[in-house]
Amino acid sequence: PGPGGGHQARLGGRLPVVIQQHELATLRHAPTANLDAFRAYLEGRWHARRSRSSGEGLRLAVRLQERATGLDPAFAEAWAELGRDHANLYHLGSDLEPDQCRQASSAVATAVALAPRRPHVLLASALVSYWCDKDFDGALATLQETKKLRADLPEVWEAEAWVQRRQGRWQESIVGFKAALDLSPQDPLLLGELGSTLLLVRRYRDALTAFEQASSYAPDNPGPWLAQAEVHWQVGDLPAARAVLTRTPHDDTDAVRSMWAIHEMLEGQSDKRFHMLVH
Repeated sequence: PGPGGGHQARLGGRLPVVIQQHELATLRHAPTANLDAFRAYLEGRWHARRSRSSGEGLRLAVRLQERATGLDPAFAEAWAELGRDHANLYHLGSDLEPDQCRQASSAVATAVALAPRRPHVLLASALVSYWCDKDFDGALATLQETKKLRADLPEVWEAEAWVQRRQGRWQESIVGFKAALDLSPQDPLLLGELGSTLLLVRRYRDALTAFEQASSYAPDNPGPWLAQAEVHWQVGDLPAARAVLTRTPHDDTDAVRSMWAIHEMLEGQSDKRFHMLVH
């Protein structure tokens, strides 16, 4: 067993991949007969999920999906993931070249031509509509079709919640993230998304609870710890924010150092803040 009730596998002695229960049905249908292509696909998904806000991680995911589709040009799910990763690079601002969206659309079109009714293909199509085309209604319509096929996929509920949040439909977005968490209750990224949305509507206590749960499942990730500090800032509890920052791992990273600098500024220690920003 792996984290969150998943099943852990190590393909070819390389990266350990946790396969969640909701993914097993897809795997049983053997999306490719090429083991090397399948390995590259799973590793790409792992990197894209683990570092989905990191341009570097997403570029690695793109290279892995390009390898998967090169090894098996009929691998629809790999084409779908490739399109999704290109679109996410554009969405995050990591690469705003129009070519990113052209490559995203081309990859997803290939996936649709190969397997128009597979859930991960529809999901990728919806995300390209959202991230590249800013077609929110079209993305939501595609996600509704996806849910008819696989309502047990947390990614589908999460994607729908992203779009609804972008539209300012806060309560529907919160409900969507909670539905995704019902399917994957120990996912720290989902908990972080829920917490961020709750913070936007000033539900501070609920947001803090979500970030605390995310930290408990991913204690080495500084993100949920920094999010807790932000909640404490917004309610004016600087001692609590300092206590959280003190416990935050990887305190030598730019993100953690920047948060400490902001905190010192809020506490009025401007000289110390300047030293931290410079060094």
